[in-house]
Amino acid sequence: MSEKILLLLLLLFAFLSVQAPKLTHAVIYLGMFSFLCSLVYLFYQSPNVAIAEAVIGSTLATVIYLVALKKQKRFTVYIFHKISHDLIDAIETFCEQQELSLHYIRFKSNQYEDILSHKEYDLLIQGDPKNCLLFSKKRSYKIEALAAYLAKDPKLEIQIQLYEMGEDV
Repeated sequence: MSEKILLLLLLLFAFLSVQAPKLTHAVIYLGMFSFLCSLVYLFYQSPNVAIAEAVIGSTLATVIYLVALKKQKRFTVYIFHKISHDLIDAIETFCEQQELSLHYIRFKSNQYEDILSHKEYDLLIQGDPKNCLLFSKKRSYKIEALAAYLAKDPKLEIQIQLYEMGEDV
């Protein structure tokens, strides 16, 4: 009876990890799946494999994934001071949907060169209320997804252009 319960729980956590709406939940479900695997190995009298699965799979791998997700979540954006609040609201909405922590800093035109050469940023936004230029040091799925999201937003009547600056800036 307990074997069937363990196997059903394995199926449940495997399904939950694939269907989880948030990545952190998926990682935790995978950790639980791995822990249940170690119990199944123990149940089938394979203690060495059970210990290895418990230590590596359910503990070490889960911690590494959670640390990687924590590092991935910060999204730093430098915004030219004349950019509209509607654009900032749209960026905040995008970041909430993508589970990103938005950190935006407004700048003035005399700070532009310093930011490009000395600051760490994911995106630099410059322009006026009708034209918006997005600069990134390197192209990534987050930047491209944000540009597509902003271009489709019906509230924004802004022309958006995305530029990759490269590492040599």
